[in-house]
Amino acid sequence: MLRLRGLSRNEPEQKGRHVSRGVVLNWSAVVAAVKSLDLECSQNGYETEVPADWTKFLMQPVPGSIESSCGPIALNSIEWLLINPIHSTWRGRLVAPVFEDRSEPLKAKLEAAGVSYSDEVDGILIRRKG
Repeated sequence: MLRLRGLSRNEPEQKGRHVSRGVVLNWSAVVAAVKSLDLECSQNGYETEVPADWTKFLMQPVPGSIESSCGPIALNSIEWLLINPIHSTWRGRLVAPVFEDRSEPLKAKLEAAGVSYSDEVDGILIRRKG
């Protein structure tokens, strides 16, 4: 899963398993990568206690915010955006779904856009420094 986390201006960047170096500036590239690869995501803001449900709906209606099934959220209030790189295709009630790992194309799109990330056990972590 790809996790996009925000940092407040006063929060120091931590070193360790769950932190990547760099700054995420190109949110439109992250949104485009999610949409083009047909992946699910979940987001959480600093003001909310519970993350949003998994959804394939993600867009950037204006440059200062992104929007998913839970509604618009300002970019400066995003704590994290989690993207699942495993795409499932439902083939019918009696046939098992097909699962496809799309993490490599996702990484390629993020690298092409200059978005920093790091691999975790459960996916890819991206931090944004506010």
